[in-house]
Amino acid sequence: MDINEVKTFLENTKNEADTIAFVTGLNPITLDKVKEFVVKDTTAKSWMNSENDAFFNKAHSTWETNVLPKLLSDAVSKANPAETPEQKTIRELTERLNKRDEDMLRNELGNKALKVISDKKLPIDLEAISLFIGLDEATTLSNIDKFEKGLEPWKQSLRDEILKSGSYTPPNSDKTPITKNPWSKENFNLTLQGKLLKENPTLASQYMAQAKN
Repeated sequence: MDINEVKTFLENTKNEADTIAFVTGLNPITLDKVKEFVVKDTTAKSWMNSENDAFFNKAHSTWETNVLPKLLSDAVSKANPAETPEQKTIRELTERLNKRDEDMLRNELGNKALKVISDKKLPIDLEAISLFIGLDEATTLSNIDKFEKGLEPWKQSLRDEILKSGSYTPPNSDKTPITKNPWSKENFNLTLQGKLLKENPTLASQYMAQAKN
């Protein structure tokens, strides 16, 4: 039997078990041969990459669905452990004490700011004093200083306007009492406010409190 006859025989019996076993035995499939085939054959290599991607995507999806939520839950529980009743009581008490201390400090800083503003005779409404209160005394005083310096251009502009209008009358020895509240809406007057703060700070504070009410 020559080679052509062998080929014809194998072609005619290629689906028979004996022929399949015989041909497979001539060139057995090994792991090394599969690796070599995948590396060298472009189609096989593309198929293997596609299979790897599908496997990875499936594994990643399974991890996100089954593993990740538990990891996140454990991390949150570890970072924020549940409070016991005793721990909750201590936390709430600590928060109340801190709030009380903050309120006391803010009240002290408010009184300090009021005194400094009165001493400087700054035209500030009592309600606005809270705007100058900082984290501590130094910050509060710094805020007042910044405001005072910021008023200088406005003061100079006001003086210039008064001089230009010719309505300025030099002060004399007789101080005319101010009977109308210059902080009230109907009698609001910056010039009289400044005059009253300079001549009678106590009355000025009373008028500002009245205007607030």
